[in-house]
Amino acid sequence: MTAALLLAALVVPSVGETAGVFATPAIADPVESSSGMHNGYDYTLRVNDVRLIPDASPGDGKCETATNYGATCTLLAAAQEANALSAATPSTKVLITLAAPTPQGSIRQLNGSFANGGTVLLENSAINTPTGFVGMIRGATDMNSIVGGTVDSDHDGSILWFAGNVVVDLQNRLELLPPGDGGMTGVVMSFTGQDQVLRNFSNVAGAEGAIYVGKTAKNLLIEKGRIANGPAGSGGLTYAIERAINVVGVQKPR
Repeated sequence: MTAALLLAALVVPSVGETAGVFATPAIADPVESSSGMHNGYDYTLRVNDVRLIPDASPGDGKCETATNYGATCTLLAAAQEANALSAATPSTKVLITLAAPTPQGSIRQLNGSFANGGTVLLENSAINTPTGFVGMIRGATDMNSIVGGTVDSDHDGSILWFAGNVVVDLQNRLELLPPGDGGMTGVVMSFTGQDQVLRNFSNVAGAEGAIYVGKTAKNLLIEKGRIANGPAGSGGLTYAIERAINVVGVQKPR
């Protein structure tokens, strides 16, 4: 039987606050109007491609891969764009969400068809990662420097990394899963910013770890999500995720 961790509302406290106490998140949740009027965010990036292809020009205000890859918005491109915008102006608020559903489907699948949901496959392949992408943070040195620590070699890196004031709302329409017992190594997602939100995510699983909360993260809200075991891989085996959420502490000087 596949087990899963259901997250109703997890607020990661700031350094010095009491862990385990649930609180109201530091930011509100603006609702975008159908008319396209300002929704409370400086930028709204809408994912419309399940592949792991980088942004063509991080920081230009657009989530867009290179034209030879279709100029689409992948979750990787959205993370890179959000990080670049926040690095330039730390107060920038970014919403990462999905393209609105359409009768034809609004999200490009690996095989080139379209649907209103899909799976970001955590696997290197010519179709999924044509640029050779292996992770936004690679190696124990960078993981220790940026996020603040690793548990073992399976966590020496992070596939996706969110550094700024960002809300990631996957609308329960996008999964992030390995192909089975294998695929890309590293944590699926790392958060190192302030006033960040991850919500409405389903079936997130990786190489033994799903989410890292970094040493610089402050007021992170994780809600309405599901961290699941990995799917059946070689031999039909299903592996249990060992570390769903890792919270990295900051060692205070004595």
